[in-house]
Amino acid sequence: MHRFFITMLNYFVNIGIITDIRIIDHQKTIFFKDSLDSIDMAQIQNIEKIEDGLLPSLLNYGDIKIFLTASDALKTFSQVPNARFHFRCINRQKEVRQTKLNREAGFFHSRQSKSFSSPPSHSHIASSPVESAP
Repeated sequence: MHRFFITMLNYFVNIGIITDIRIIDHQKTIFFKDSLDSIDMAQIQNIEKIEDGLLPSLLNYGDIKIFLTASDALKTFSQVPNARFHFRCINRQKEVRQTKLNREAGFFHSRQSKSFSSPPSHSHIASSPVESAP
């Protein structure tokens, strides 16, 4: 019974936070473990949702595996409630982050190419003479 209580408490203490920039995984136990892990959305290469078995399908929970662009790096979130929703949320945020980074990279490259080109010619604006009041 004691082991069941500790397992349930650890389940509710561990937190995963999905933001538009990164995924934060905070794992904490009653005794000595307190780890914080952060994954940038730009580092995510692939996402996999696993709901194996009758119980996970009925209770709507599963595992989410995140494959990173680093050499064979893998992050697994176990027993995630409503795994399908979290899978879609991570996928959507990953795509938004990639588009934003691509847009910023394109803007940076266009600014660089403009800085190496010839300076723009300034047109002179003809102004009418200002009359002073008597």
